[in-house]
Amino acid sequence: LAQGLPQAETTIGATWFHQHKEPSHPLLGYRDVRSSTPVWRNTISRAKYPWISDHVVLNAPVLPMACYLSAALVVAEEVFNSSGLRDVEIMTAMAFPHETAAKLLETSCNPDTREVTFRTLSSDGEWTTHARCIVAPAVASSKMPEWDTLPPCAEEFPLSVYYEQASRWGFDFGDNFRMFQGIRRDASSVRTTISAFKEDDAGDVYKRSEERRVGKEC
Repeated sequence: LAQGLPQAETTIGATWFHQHKEPSHPLLGYRDVRSSTPVWRNTISRAKYPWISDHVVLNAPVLPMACYLSAALVVAEEVFNSSGLRDVEIMTAMAFPHETAAKLLETSCNPDTREVTFRTLSSDGEWTTHARCIVAPAVASSKMPEWDTLPPCAEEFPLSVYYEQASRWGFDFGDNFRMFQGIRRDASSVRTTISAFKEDDAGDVYKRSEERRVGKEC
């Protein structure tokens, strides 16, 4: 197993790593097929997922909330054939102050309560719960208006100002999280263009694609 992981993982890994399903999501890792309830385990580190270093909150690289949401949606589809989440709660930030430090992440799902839980194991054998949510049926949403049919917003908001303000609030975004390509606003609404990136199974960014989204109609 990877150097620097908690000793407790050696015991866990020896009992389940040889029997698993291939990862269906980079964050989930391998599913323990012998468990009576759905459980996935993975090692998380900045060395393994370098983009974590570009998501800094209060001077510490942390795993983005979107990672929990996207992984939970995979669990919802795989276990319940659902695509809805509710009661999402972030308990404790998963911080990575040291580049080589690795954490053992366990994602579990209770089939009775439909709760998905993300937690990590420390070197002294203590578990820390980072996030949890409930799987629910998807709620039908109204169709997003077509981009070209929206009226233009009156004022362009400088991206440099946005990221400077975010930094003052404690959010320092590197290149992988500077996705806004343009922001326009008026007195009551905002229109944005977002550049999304894709990942391979190892979590590496391999292609960028343009994606246009709207915060509010102008």
